[in-house]
Amino acid sequence: MAETIILNENPNKVNLKNFKYFFALLPCYVLITFALYVNGGAIFPNWGSTESSETLIYLVGVTAFGMASIPFRLKYKMDQKQILSKQVVTFCFAFIAFFLVFLILKETGVWFQRITPLPVYLVLQTVVFQTLVVATSEETVFRGTIYPWLSKVNIVIGVLVTSLIFALFHYAAYHGSLAATGVAFVLGVIMNLLYIRFNIGASIAFHSMYNIATMGFFGALGGI
Repeated sequence: MAETIILNENPNKVNLKNFKYFFALLPCYVLITFALYVNGGAIFPNWGSTESSETLIYLVGVTAFGMASIPFRLKYKMDQKQILSKQVVTFCFAFIAFFLVFLILKETGVWFQRITPLPVYLVLQTVVFQTLVVATSEETVFRGTIYPWLSKVNIVIGVLVTSLIFALFHYAAYHGSLAATGVAFVLGVIMNLLYIRFNIGASIAFHSMYNIATMGFFGALGGI
């Protein structure tokens, strides 16, 4: 009987189908942020040059970072294994959950005290900007790209180093405050753990909800 020899596929060969989620998500991100950059002023009356410039910076930065990460994604097989719909569902449930948790923390006096209430007319704009631009952009870079790469070395190192980079990224925004930078490091660890346990939707929800809470979101609820 003739022997049938089956040649195994080269294990080093890259299958681009494994990266279909990344190549689909990046254009979606670009489309949404670019739409906000172009139409933000028409949608939100109080959308100013600050929001437009920050949106453009995030758009260019994340796009460039994402494209530059492609060789690492191919080499280390870094891909979002969960489909977009599951990430969106996770985000929605997590956003509601963190809203309730942070509200309880504020009402019990544990956190978010002595914060100037956000004007009611800025609530929707702030939520959209902090969620779709700030939180989504930063989580895409830190939890969606840097952490998966570093975790190939070691998960603990990946969490700690990613959180440290995240904290240093905000150092200037905190005017050099080491205390605030330390808080950012702890928050980075929390968001990394959320990413590991669930997916990036959970870390985006925490990030955006925390941001709008510190901007006086809960104080604005009393004026609605």
